[in-house]
Amino acid sequence: GAATRDLLAMCPQDDDHQGYFLSREGDWLPSSLNALIFHESMATGLVLYEPMVVNGLLQTGDYARSLMTREQKWTSEEIESAIRVRNERKQILNRPAPARFTFFMHEQALRNMVCSSKVMHDQLLFLVLVAALHNVTLRVVPCERVEQGALGGPFQMMTFHQHRPLVYLDQLETGLFLEEEEFVAPYRDRQVALLADLAWDAGQSREFVASLATEFDRGSRTRHGGIYQLEEEQL
Repeated sequence: GAATRDLLAMCPQDDDHQGYFLSREGDWLPSSLNALIFHESMATGLVLYEPMVVNGLLQTGDYARSLMTREQKWTSEEIESAIRVRNERKQILNRPAPARFTFFMHEQALRNMVCSSKVMHDQLLFLVLVAALHNVTLRVVPCERVEQGALGGPFQMMTFHQHRPLVYLDQLETGLFLEEEEFVAPYRDRQVALLADLAWDAGQSREFVASLATEFDRGSRTRHGGIYQLEEEQL
């Protein structure tokens, strides 16, 4: 009954051709996230951009836990449940006949210290490993080429075999899906093209992420002192 009422409530939106689906946040898992997970599983190609943090599909558990803890609106049980959901989402990266993924990330997103140096090091190493998958391309937009604000906020564009492209915008209290051509076209024709023009290529990006992981590793060992700090002093 509840599912039927939800479907009936969506019918007027379809009749009016509003071109988007808007839903409020649920108890701990937004219903818009449920919709996003469904669309991600059906897509054949995804282009994702993040200016401030590592994309959710690429986050390690410790990195995600640090982000959620800082928000101070999640209980520990909700955080662990959300991390389990996020880990399940990652399976689409290497399932049989996977979609093509292109991740654009601003350099600042990789440098922001949202957690300890050790967690940052592990997170960046994970990015290097994922970027080696045949269906995943990771490209970094360097700070020297553009300010992060000039490229707007994060977005996710999905393409399908039998359906129109879809753009997802993650908002504070909900998620917004854009499907009308007039709303999708600016992302597909301008924003993605601009990112592709500004970003380092896949090889340069992987080298940068690997070198940055090394920087965080050095910082972690210095902070922990002990034998690692002694070894650095000897070097």
